[in-house]
Amino acid sequence: MNPPAAVIFDFDGTIADTETPVYEAARIAHEEHGLELPMATWIQVVGTADNKPLAERLRDELGRPPDADVMARAEERHRHARENVPVLPGVEDLITVAKSHDRRLAIASSSPIDWVEPHLTRLGLVDHFDHLSTRDQVDRGKPAPDLFLLAAARLGLDPADILVIEDSRHGYAAARAAGMRCVVVPNAITAHDVHPDAEIVLESLVDFPFAHFGF
Repeated sequence: MNPPAAVIFDFDGTIADTETPVYEAARIAHEEHGLELPMATWIQVVGTADNKPLAERLRDELGRPPDADVMARAEERHRHARENVPVLPGVEDLITVAKSHDRRLAIASSSPIDWVEPHLTRLGLVDHFDHLSTRDQVDRGKPAPDLFLLAAARLGLDPADILVIEDSRHGYAAARAAGMRCVVVPNAITAHDVHPDAEIVLESLVDFPFAHFGF
């Protein structure tokens, strides 16, 4: 197995665990409307193009616009997530080692650029990445391979020469559909639904097998 020429990271739940506070904000907003949002329901859309904005999801379930005060509280929880979620363990070490071996780095995220780029800037990571490919730049989101194929094209590399770091079932499926190798590092949310075909699943990127991938 040849060493990868580049590493593509998912963002949400992989570089920073934005998924847990986002789910909690959505769950509480549902609860305040007398609704439930089970983890089993949420996990089906994590990392996909089908994860509707909270207001739209609530409107569909309620048959009316959600309460403004509830949405204001939910937005405050989102703001807290945007401003306070840290880099997950092992992420910076993998970035450092990859760059020291002249590997290219990119992002392929199911979130829009106006969510991903400010986070990466706040975390001090944005300058490490050659390209940011996000949901608003492709026709189809994960589990379709479009985001990863876009990132590969921007890197000028064959997908087979790229290693993906993902946290979700849908992200893994998208990476494999693009013809890329994939390491899965589930978080507190996506650990409930790991893809059954995932070859390498880590509890944390602290455990990344550098020697296995030729670093």
